[in-house]
Amino acid sequence: MGPRQKQEITFTFTPEEAKVIVVTILFKFSGAEDGIKVLKLSAIGKYPFLTINHDKFDFETLLVGKVLEKDVILKNNSLVPAEFNVEKINDDGKDPSFSIDNYSGIVPPNASFKITVKFVPSTVGMSSCT
Repeated sequence: MGPRQKQEITFTFTPEEAKVIVVTILFKFSGAEDGIKVLKLSAIGKYPFLTINHDKFDFETLLVGKVLEKDVILKNNSLVPAEFNVEKINDDGKDPSFSIDNYSGIVPPNASFKITVKFVPSTVGMSSCT
């Protein structure tokens, strides 16, 4: 580099765990009076933290063909975006009574995300559980 020129340098921090990193970088310049400059960088990696407003819903008794909806609210209490995926467990696919409108998404920092759970019974006298 010649005199009075500048060079842009980009540093990337991609944490895979929650931790604090402090790095000292030494720049050596040839021909300068004080040939070394020090730059200190610090970065913090944070985990997302999601909470849910309900862990269980009871739709009680509902007539066949009627629809009842309830909302699940995911709250991201952290300073980083939180990605989520909803998976059905122990579902053999024989009872389509329950459905949700979002199976995955991203909750921005300090924000909420609404998932609507819909129950539509299809068989008389059947008890559904998902």
